[in-house]
Amino acid sequence: MKFQAFHRALPLMNKRILSCVVPLFISATTAFGQSFYMAAKTQIYLQSSASAPSSFTNMGAYFFTSQAPSAATVTPPGLSGLAMAYNSGDNNYVLKSAYPSKAAFDAAFPNGSYRMSGTGFPTATISMTGDLYPTVPQVTNGTWQNGVLVIDPSQSYTVNFNTFSTYATGGIAGYMSLQITSESGNDNVNIGQAYTTVQGTGSTVSPTPFTSYVIPAGTLRAGLPYRLVIGYDTVTTYDMTTIPGSGIVGMYERTLIVYVVAKSSTTIAPPTIVTQPVSQAVVAGSAAQFAPTVTFSGSTYVPANTSVFWYFVDPRLGPGIVGGNAKYTNVGGFPCGITVNSVSSSDVGSYYLEVINGGGVAFTQNVSLSIVTSPPAITAQPTASQSVNAGANVTLSVTATNAGSYQWRQNGSAISGATNATLTLSNIGTTQEGNYTVVVTNSLGSVTSSTASVAVAVNSFLYNISTVGYVGTGANQDLDAGFYTNGSGTKKIVVRGIGPNLAALDPIHYSGLALANPQLILNSATSPLSTTTAWGGSQALINAFNTVYAASFQSSSNDAAISPSVPAGPGIGYTADVKSANGGSGVAQIEVYDYDSYVTTPTSHLINISTRGYVGTGLGTGASQFQFLDAGFWTIGSTSETVLIRAVGPAEAVNFPGANLAKPLLTLYDSSGNVVATNSAWGTAPVAGNSTVAAGIQPATTAIMNSVYASTILAGSNDCAMVVTLPANNGYTAKVTSADSASTGIALVEVYDLPP
Repeated sequence: MKFQAFHRALPLMNKRILSCVVPLFISATTAFGQSFYMAAKTQIYLQSSASAPSSFTNMGAYFFTSQAPSAATVTPPGLSGLAMAYNSGDNNYVLKSAYPSKAAFDAAFPNGSYRMSGTGFPTATISMTGDLYPTVPQVTNGTWQNGVLVIDPSQSYTVNFNTFSTYATGGIAGYMSLQITSESGNDNVNIGQAYTTVQGTGSTVSPTPFTSYVIPAGTLRAGLPYRLVIGYDTVTTYDMTTIPGSGIVGMYERTLIVYVVAKSSTTIAPPTIVTQPVSQAVVAGSAAQFAPTVTFSGSTYVPANTSVFWYFVDPRLGPGIVGGNAKYTNVGGFPCGITVNSVSSSDVGSYYLEVINGGGVAFTQNVSLSIVTSPPAITAQPTASQSVNAGANVTLSVTATNAGSYQWRQNGSAISGATNATLTLSNIGTTQEGNYTVVVTNSLGSVTSSTASVAVAVNSFLYNISTVGYVGTGANQDLDAGFYTNGSGTKKIVVRGIGPNLAALDPIHYSGLALANPQLILNSATSPLSTTTAWGGSQALINAFNTVYAASFQSSSNDAAISPSVPAGPGIGYTADVKSANGGSGVAQIEVYDYDSYVTTPTSHLINISTRGYVGTGLGTGASQFQFLDAGFWTIGSTSETVLIRAVGPAEAVNFPGANLAKPLLTLYDSSGNVVATNSAWGTAPVAGNSTVAAGIQPATTAIMNSVYASTILAGSNDCAMVVTLPANNGYTAKVTSADSASTGIALVEVYDLPP
């Protein structure tokens, strides 16, 4: 693996060039067969799924580009003139500027008339008003995974994209292009086409745009990555007559970048950014290192045919790829890290990493490199104290001079990824209560901010849990639900073991599959409390069901239920077990309700709930397709509630050696069935899903687990865990399945309340 050459230039196509990832623009000396002035405003987008593309700020989402045939300046409306630098590659003078936001872009280059003047050429004026950007390009078909479009290279593939609405309307000229180039040194594909309504550009002149492009079979190589770029240009000024021998061109551009991989028969591990690089402020002449951690299926070994591109976003020229010479070297121990040696003023700017292979693409955040002459100093401290409800948003910020890097700390421990001047705690949870400081560092020293205390108030509780799972005839193939209480006195609960009623309420899914004769057993930590089968139609139980809004049973059904009052308090736990009363098998559901919370303000609450059961592949038919743990729980209160959710499989080997689930997958769903978050190994951060619920999602830590006396799970194990702050008065489902659809066995799903 090696770094690519600095400012890698991609090949010419139809008289347009794509320099690194700088947007497409018309070449001054060749496009029209004569010299000309040009000004262009560009917006860059990245599409990483079938949905609409979004701005890609790493590259600079907004660009201004101007060109002239000789030494020249461009003067934006109401601002001072800016000199253009000589570009030997095009034999002309160019100014390029990149911005992360449209507000900053428009402030530097506002709409209006741009005056351009060059040596030996008359002054030209180009009108750039109205934000006349064309339609945002978008690929409208295909299979996407891990941020890339997957194409079968053995078949011809048609890329479809949307229409260019201002291609040739209202007297406005249009230019559009598509280009596919290799992202790997193991291939040199460079294909594409371009259409225009303007004569003399070297492209196909057409009154209508094209909306598809065919990649011939055999063009791409299996397992390799490529870059597809679609450019739409609205040419608002096209004057070849006012200035003899020179043209005047103005345009608005939108450019879409799509990463493509050629499908391979071999599974390729996609890159994952585990830790981000950190900004650096160093003394001139010293070295600066950016050292992110990138993994591929958990390994830091970089697979073959993986391209590692570091970009330097020059404030004057935009982004360019760096590496491959003495200026830029690897960082020992970090295969995807980079060292900038002998830092000078020309290295000052921002940097980011792109890693791409046949499995997908990943980017780091932008980090800055600056030169300092003195240690950092804090000029504005973070807010001293804040008190908020769980679920609120909290922002802490610091202002410092000569800052190189920032590291926020909570109660003295570094917060992973909190390396900016501002720390935002969205949907804050109880585990985020504490004292915060930030350490500001450069190569000459560091300074620590004053302490900012954050208090998190919570008024919500676990309300009930219900777990659907498989009850079989094999050893330990029952449903075993445990729960603890806090407070004092007694706690009235409703516990139900359901089989037949599943089929009665949902015959489409459970008819013929539900457990026919469930047996419900309630135990304390020291002794059995109750064993029951068919509930018998008791009026007292009917009243209890109605109180907790539980679905009623048919009076003659074999479903089991009890509603006892049990001692409550710290350290008092119970187990409710559902088995088959007659040796049968099927799908069953176990439910535990906090009865008191439905009728009064109780002196005790449920503080954790768990269910142990058998998890299969879920690939069979009949009841075997329900061999998973599907734990639903409900919260109640006036604030959000923070919970620890775990799917324990490998750690169950202590209790069930050889019969435990080796690779669990934990998925949390909202009440609409959308994914809140997933986790496949607790040492990696949970991944947010498509749910719109305002959830705060955090990794689980050993300290958090210890705080609620959760059983030990080993570092690096495949046990799953996440910490989630969830809006109250809603239901959620934590589902445990086999992560690889192959391992089966006993697993445990757990939900713990996390108090302040």
